[in-house]
Amino acid sequence: MSFNNQGAQFSSIIAVVRAYENQRALQRIARLLRLGITVVFSGPPCEMSEMWLKKEELDQHPLLIRETIPEYRRTAERPYDMWCAGLNCAIPHLRKGNFTYFLAISGEVLATKEHFLAMLRHFENNPSLGVVGSTFVAFQDSKELPLGPSYNRVCNTFSMWRGELFAEGGILQKGFDDRCDALGGMEDYHAMHVVQSETDYDIMMANMKVPLFTGLNHDQKAKEERETKALDKINTLIRDDLRKRHQ
Repeated sequence: MSFNNQGAQFSSIIAVVRAYENQRALQRIARLLRLGITVVFSGPPCEMSEMWLKKEELDQHPLLIRETIPEYRRTAERPYDMWCAGLNCAIPHLRKGNFTYFLAISGEVLATKEHFLAMLRHFENNPSLGVVGSTFVAFQDSKELPLGPSYNRVCNTFSMWRGELFAEGGILQKGFDDRCDALGGMEDYHAMHVVQSETDYDIMMANMKVPLFTGLNHDQKAKEERETKALDKINTLIRDDLRKRHQ
């Protein structure tokens, strides 16, 4: 792969941004589009998002794909968000467009062209690499925010996956396991366990220190508590699945 042509570099990537109803996420989408990255913008119907896209003349952008998921947010009957649906809706577009890489990125992440180039170089230099993520430097209200253990691993806050993992017949052909939603998330952790245990691909955490801007109401301690509980449940799910396979 040559890195002298930006259009050629980034045309191999399809990104998915799960919707938050704020302008920051839409600004991140605009940044991706300007770099020539195809973006699947997934989430519930949101008039504010649609108005902003039209205002910025992005609603008809050829690289923007809008996937509306009506039941995305939690309800009284289903007290959890459908994060996996927000990711998996991009997989048919990945296959149809024959993209090489699948990028999961949060609207809180301020990634630059250099970060994407670094990720692509890691894949080029390491054919056995299946997933690459990054370290972060977090900010809240312009002040640096210490991050907990949940960010000491590759996560879908910002990660790039080989597209072939999600291809027909690929180990993740069904996408991220939506059972994880009901357990508190961690669909990325579960998928990476599948990749590591059932393929020869490696997973890498690059020390790129990508800026991460959290909301004013973000509670890192509460997040760590939620994800620790979810991690225990996901590990139980993995053990139960393994046990069933060997019965």
